[in-house]
Amino acid sequence: MIKHLSKCIILSVLLLAITGNSAKAQKNSLKVYGNFLILNSEKEPWHFNHTPSPFSYRGISVAYQLINKEGRIHEWEIRISFDKENTDSLKFNQFNAHVRYEIGRRFKRKLSKKIDFGISGGGKIFYLHETVNRQPGFEFQRINNAVGINIAALAHLEYALSKNIYIDLSLTLGGASIDSSYQYYDNPALTERQKKQGGFDLDLFRERLLRIGVGYRFGPEDSE
Repeated sequence: MIKHLSKCIILSVLLLAITGNSAKAQKNSLKVYGNFLILNSEKEPWHFNHTPSPFSYRGISVAYQLINKEGRIHEWEIRISFDKENTDSLKFNQFNAHVRYEIGRRFKRKLSKKIDFGISGGGKIFYLHETVNRQPGFEFQRINNAVGINIAALAHLEYALSKNIYIDLSLTLGGASIDSSYQYYDNPALTERQKKQGGFDLDLFRERLLRIGVGYRFGPEDSE
């Protein structure tokens, strides 16, 4: 299932990027983000091994951005990660993925000749699969699955390093998410019904995310 989901996510992003290219674009760019959780934020979806902290690394994502002549921003982002550990006290495998689409407005050179800023609204689809074979306090295997949607407001601050290369600081201003989760605890003392748990969860502003991106622009030159 994970293999098929990965293919669907990649194909969806490629399709959206191709569709976006049909518009009259002033600038296109490719971006690599470093993602950081701030202010004791929870991961989205919830991960069994995450401990909230003031500042924690969340992994890398890649994005394609299109800006038309009116300054309208369209951005598609994808992140796929695999994590695992196998020690005497802890053994797990973890797969996490999301696709995000943003639409917003870019304001050119309002702060300085090298700094642009933008405001956008975004929608994100996320998925998590965890298999925990060994963990202190849990004697038997656990399987966690979650899939959901997040809607958020985001701010961007871009600093031009050169004509084509720039840094993008993106901060989540607020948002809401809904997800469906499923847990299976393989304890033989429980009935099959008791082993399974799950449900829906609605959260406001659970994930406070700072993204630090490096982008490369290509396409027609900016008009003054």
